Amino acid sequence: MSHRSHLLLGTAATALLATVACSSASSSNGFNRGGATGGSGGQGGNLFDNEAGVGGSGGGILPSEPPCNPTDPSADSDGDGWTTAGGDCNDCTAQMNPGAFDYANNGVDEDCNGTPDDEPTGCDQGLAIEGNSAMDAAKSLGLCRVAQGESWGVVSATWAAADGTKGHAYADTSGLFGGGCDSTDGYPSARGHGLLPKFGKAIKPRQGASMLALSSGTAREGTNGESPAGDTLCTQSNVPPAPFAPKTATGCNVPLAPDYVANDVSALEIVIKTPTNANSFSFAFDFYTYEWPDYVCSQYNDYFAVILQSNHPKTPADHNISFDSQGNPVSVNNGLVQVCDPQMGLSGPGGKTFSCPLGTSELAGTGFEKHAASSWLQTKAPVVPGETIHLRFAVWDMGDEFLDSTVVIDDFAWDVAEGTEPTTVPIPK
Repeated sequence: MSHRSHLLLGTAATALLATVACSSASSSNGFNRGGATGGSGGQGGNLFDNEAGVGGSGGGILPSEPPCNPTDPSADSDGDGWTTAGGDCNDCTAQMNPGAFDYANNGVDEDCNGTPDDEPTGCDQGLAIEGNSAMDAAKSLGLCRVAQGESWGVVSATWAAADGTKGHAYADTSGLFGGGCDSTDGYPSARGHGLLPKFGKAIKPRQGASMLALSSGTAREGTNGESPAGDTLCTQSNVPPAPFAPKTATGCNVPLAPDYVANDVSALEIVIKTPTNANSFSFAFDFYTYEWPDYVCSQYNDYFAVILQSNHPKTPADHNISFDSQGNPVSVNNGLVQVCDPQMGLSGPGGKTFSCPLGTSELAGTGFEKHAASSWLQTKAPVVPGETIHLRFAVWDMGDEFLDSTVVIDDFAWDVAEGTEPTTVPIPK
């Protein structure tokens, strides 16, 4: 494994000491593979965003239950896979069946359980900050339903490695952190994840009472000892399988570390049976990195990737659905950095310039003061209604195990609008 102990003697060593309106972000501000833009996030706890009248399995969320008088209980008139005899409570619309999401406040019983507007919510109340339960982590994102029978919902949630395996732990022999491995936790390290009620002075959950934090160090606000400057989790795996591979970001000429090993990795993998009336989903994330500005365009990076396994034809070949305008995975080297010191950004760290349009206020109290963050971004990706997807959120250090990054993730939402290519856009302030 490569280390940067010689580099840490410099500046880094000093540091070590629905009917909810869905507004669209302008495409000139967005980052996407296919030119489409996603809706804004933060819908106040609604798990289902609505773009009424746009494609999908029913052309928008139902404003009321369509009239229907089926004459053949064994027929599937709406083609949704259910008959009246099999539990379809309205065989005149594909948006009503036992596998559907029950949208709130429209008086329609989409999931055919006999009670309209009863989709479970508020499941992230009172969760332990340590977040040792992976199912609690799914709840923290806003996923409150467990799949049972024919219903949509979370099938399973597990702590994983970047490549989806269990990874492995190793001994810290560098001596730089005094052999400070989190050895009592096994793999993965419990320090690398948390369910937080806030992150610093400015960042709060976008829905509910908590948000998921994943970190290549300690997933908490503040400094917490050596993190975020350089906590060593001593966990390791391969990067996500081919064809995904971190690449040198546009405008950077320094090659990546050759081993393609993910160090200090923290990841959550969720298996979800999607609703039959959902064509896409979205979530919000905010990436903080201690690598900025000293290691911009270096081979040392912390990466955040979101790997989607779906049958939808618009799923990217590398399966990563969060990226910048050039298709680069989220890291210190890409175009997503917005929260930073403009004077430092315009000095061209690593040969790149950063306009830092949001200043530094969102760094206060996070432990990343004098470094950088993306602010809240929203990723949106298409799915096949009723399929089972695997969704892996992963953060890791590349090239060494020093200097940490943390990502907070929240506000998972389904959308009836037809999905196109995955998009990542800034969420309007």
